[in-house]
Amino acid sequence: YWWTVRHPDSTWTWGSQSMSHDSPGWQTLRDLLDALPLRQPEETDDQFYTRMDGSPLVLATMPEATNALLLQGGQTFLPPPLRKTLASLRANETLRVLVSLNGPLSALPVNALFVDDSKQVIDAALVSYISAPALIASLDWDRPTAIQPSPVSLAIVDPSLRNAKALPETTKVLYLPSTTETVLDALHNADPLGLFCAFTHHPPPHADNPASGGVRLTDGTLTLGTLLSSFNTPVKTPERVLLAMCESLAAGASV
Repeated sequence: YWWTVRHPDSTWTWGSQSMSHDSPGWQTLRDLLDALPLRQPEETDDQFYTRMDGSPLVLATMPEATNALLLQGGQTFLPPPLRKTLASLRANETLRVLVSLNGPLSALPVNALFVDDSKQVIDAALVSYISAPALIASLDWDRPTAIQPSPVSLAIVDPSLRNAKALPETTKVLYLPSTTETVLDALHNADPLGLFCAFTHHPPPHADNPASGGVRLTDGTLTLGTLLSSFNTPVKTPERVLLAMCESLAAGASV
């Protein structure tokens, strides 16, 4: 695993982490991938649910195991210059970070990784993602693609429910929540094999609080900070998320 960091002053640093079989880096990645609610190749439904029943990242009843895994992930995969910079930031300072990961590393929960024993990436950084150049270069642009239907676990289509009657009949599990309490309840009962969709307004986070951004509902904003602090009971997080909000696809702020 080779990492490269471009600093704000346009200087570059780079380094590597061994990912050979049975190395500490390989084992840490394996532990993180096993804990994430993402289907693995040829995994059956029963195998997936059994794996999630023991996942520290899904069950909030295992905080010490969760923190230990995310701290090990941060120490292994966060480049040392980035980890040092994030650790040195004061509470009212925020760093914008652009991440590009490829292969299995693209599943890393970068925001949740610990910089040190008490600070996570999300406490100090606004993280954005771009596709890895190697992935884009490997795509076969001439081959037609087939769109596979996905089950919908939760869809915030319109927080005011103005268009609820206009939705077509469907056999999918479809929620039309309007309040923060309803959304949280739906998330706690979501199918991890399904898809979480949000079609609503997105208030941007405050400059000094990356976790203050979220989705706007009828009773206010459901922030990322609220989501992180609300899961004090076992949850089943959908493995796929679709967010279509203001200015999505450069459509303008009125979307």
